[in-house]
Amino acid sequence: MLIDYHIHSTFSRDSSMTLREVCERACQLGIKEIAVTEHMDFDPRDYSYGYFDYEAYSKEIELEQEKYAGRLIIKKGVEVDYQQRNEKKIGKWLESHSFDYVLGSVHYVIDTNLSEIEPVRRLFSQHRRMEIYKEYFKEVQAAVLSGMFNAIGHMDLVKRQGSVYMGPLLLEDIKEEVIEVLEAMIKTGVVPEVNTSGWRQPPREPFPGPDTLKLYHDLGGEFVTIGSDSHQLRQLGFNLDEARELLRGIGFQSLATFDKGRLVPVEL
Repeated sequence: MLIDYHIHSTFSRDSSMTLREVCERACQLGIKEIAVTEHMDFDPRDYSYGYFDYEAYSKEIELEQEKYAGRLIIKKGVEVDYQQRNEKKIGKWLESHSFDYVLGSVHYVIDTNLSEIEPVRRLFSQHRRMEIYKEYFKEVQAAVLSGMFNAIGHMDLVKRQGSVYMGPLLLEDIKEEVIEVLEAMIKTGVVPEVNTSGWRQPPREPFPGPDTLKLYHDLGGEFVTIGSDSHQLRQLGFNLDEARELLRGIGFQSLATFDKGRLVPVEL
């Protein structure tokens, strides 16, 4: 089943496509189910801080769900920027807002936003490679153990710029930390997202990479979800088939979709 579980519309400040455009394009591509995962940020320094309008988003999602009934399954999701220092704020906010799918993502490491070019350059020039990577995965593990998320987005995002400044991130370099994260996922039922945007960015592989996905499977992980992390129409559905082929080759049989926070397996 073709799904895309990481999509941003204009309810996210950094996206250029309306929710209607998202739905139309998904239907054109033969995608059967999408989760719209608008940014919800809790750090005042973030570009999208204070932008997300939950009430307007909820109304629009309901309208599109009615319009596309029988053609496209549309899930109401959110991508929460996770930082341990904001965990109480995040938990309180999620308790008072309802979603089908809550995606937790780590975008900061050592107080640096991994989406900002100049701060990232300073980060990799002022800190040792393994210090950065270990701190990043420590934050990812905290996100998993927080109990607030259905899935973790692009769990090794740190390699996006790390691969530019310090070469490829090899699993063997950080295997102990990755195993701790994956075992926490399996124990808590939180699933990793296969984020296909890595194929169009410097790593030239998904987040997480094939070796990490195989390790997750070998450890007993059964489910993953797939998302394009699209912010523009040309990115919607990007490399979904390639991701499914990769997962089948590893041995996965099912994908995770979600309904009101409950995992619903679908055939890969």
